[in-house]
Amino acid sequence: MNTKSTVQSKIQLLLKMGIFIFGVAIMLSCESEGDNPTNADLQEIEQFLTPETVQALENIGFNINPGDNPPTIEGTYYAEHILLSTTVPDDPQSPGDTFLDVTTTFSNQTGSSIFIERFEEGTNTIGEGTGALITGEASVGGTSKFSVFAKLDQVDGSGHNYTVLTAISGDMLLDSSGNPIRILEYQSAGFMLDNNGNPNENLLPNNTGRLLGDENNSADRID
Repeated sequence: MNTKSTVQSKIQLLLKMGIFIFGVAIMLSCESEGDNPTNADLQEIEQFLTPETVQALENIGFNINPGDNPPTIEGTYYAEHILLSTTVPDDPQSPGDTFLDVTTTFSNQTGSSIFIERFEEGTNTIGEGTGALITGEASVGGTSKFSVFAKLDQVDGSGHNYTVLTAISGDMLLDSSGNPIRILEYQSAGFMLDNNGNPNENLLPNNTGRLLGDENNSADRID
């Protein structure tokens, strides 16, 4: 083979390799965009919370399901909690430690707004969140992903006011009529939004919290 033919063959080979690599790069880019929420997807959630809080939630492994067409999730659900992960400094709890069972009731769902009530067994702790944000995408048949974000104003024993976040996400299993049955891939995060200076040094640092999940990876509807 002469020199000219050899050069042409190398050029053709390099062109083919370049086209192949370019195609793979496009495929990987599309997969990445499809698997991860974009800034535009998260805009509503970031406006309700802050971009920093959204990032902190993602950092501890909380699954954020954006979207403006969430499934109907009204009902009462029971979950047996296990600590999965934490960003709390010097936390005495370890991954796998068991937490108290929790009953959660969702009601008055309208558009992206929903009312949430939480009852913690053992301590008889009750929390309520009005005007909570719900996001997600409903689908026909199978499961529909959703996330709920509720900001709760609380007062400690010394009368100090602070604001916490309860976030819940999962895949809602619906029956043939679109009624919710069970939350699959259930997650719950308790997060400190604003400890207002924490003068009594009894609260978590801002933007830290715990990620919890049911030991059966689901929360059954009980009402």
